[in-house]
Amino acid sequence: MKRIFLFIMAAGFLLPLSAQSIRRATLGSLGGSVTVNDFRITSSFGQKSVACSVVMGEGVIVRQGFQQPTPDVRPCDFTVAAAWEEIETDCGFYYSFEYQGDADTETADFLWNFGENSFPAEATFANPMDIAYSDEGVKIIRLTVSQDDCSDTYEFSLDARAATFGINPAVVQPECAQSRSGSIELTSFGGEQPFVYTWNDGATTAERNELAAGIYSYTVSTANGCVVGGSVEITEPDGLEITETLTQDDCGTPEFEGGIDLSVENASGALEFSWSNGATTEDVNKLESGTYTVTIFDAGCETEMMFVIDDCLTDGPPDVLTPNGDGENDDWIIPGIANYPNNQVLIYNRWGNIIYDAQPYQNDWRGTNNGGKDLVTGAYYYVVKLNDEENTVYGGAVTIVR
Repeated sequence: MKRIFLFIMAAGFLLPLSAQSIRRATLGSLGGSVTVNDFRITSSFGQKSVACSVVMGEGVIVRQGFQQPTPDVRPCDFTVAAAWEEIETDCGFYYSFEYQGDADTETADFLWNFGENSFPAEATFANPMDIAYSDEGVKIIRLTVSQDDCSDTYEFSLDARAATFGINPAVVQPECAQSRSGSIELTSFGGEQPFVYTWNDGATTAERNELAAGIYSYTVSTANGCVVGGSVEITEPDGLEITETLTQDDCGTPEFEGGIDLSVENASGALEFSWSNGATTEDVNKLESGTYTVTIFDAGCETEMMFVIDDCLTDGPPDVLTPNGDGENDDWIIPGIANYPNNQVLIYNRWGNIIYDAQPYQNDWRGTNNGGKDLVTGAYYYVVKLNDEENTVYGGAVTIVR
């Protein structure tokens, strides 16, 4: 029998204790105790733990315990794993990383951290490429994957070799929806200047500002032939969810009866309203026909919308357009518009942006934007300028149904 010796220092004495070396799976519980020179030693082997304690008098207890292993429980219903590849070039070593788990790469969120002195330092795509390091050494790589309100992290080490040129994008994400306030600045190490910057949207500078949400891919070339590329995603927070109910002016009464009733959700804080007619309430009433805009302030962010209260035209443009190719109501017909050859028709979306403009209008609009692309089903707003001697202007809403 192999024996080991355990020495415990107590009250200035060395107490030799013998114990059996045990390595086994615990199927039940076993315990015992022994008293030596007023010291009591107890040991137990159980399903919960393996422990040993020494009672040293005066209520002093020294205890050593070993918790049994617990099963490895996956926190999410997907796996997180990764692989990497080293690529040697004339400009040093570059690394590509690949997600090898089973999360949905189209809907999951990815956050890579490539360790110290990496260019770029992070990435938010499933399979990032062209990662460079400005020095050699062991790097700790972390990948966090999030899907369906669950996140899991995979960590591994990489003994990296250095490159002579690398790019790191410094990104500022917009704080407000539809604000076009994102920015990207490409910083670098090494490389022989001048650098040539090429972006997927045609830009050629290292610094980009006033960016809307989207994916921006870049390639940077040096004078000595090094080429590094990458992509950055600009994301905007969810904006306000606004629905409106319009009450058109009643042509049969002398009073103004138009109204705009708003319902606003997904706000970050207390809302403030500023209407073009001076009102500061969420809803406005007693409106005459015309165009009204409102600016909604929410935690430093602004949302502007436009609404049109009809002007009681008896033979005005139709309020529904069904451009489905069946030969009925495919074109938006304004009765008598041909009598005004200098007319102009403007179509706005709900955000107040002009999406269609014709001068003169020839009764041929089929629910498209200026580029000829079909508009989605929904409400749009029109302004018809006859450009006659009276400067007559009509306004209203038209709903596209496909």
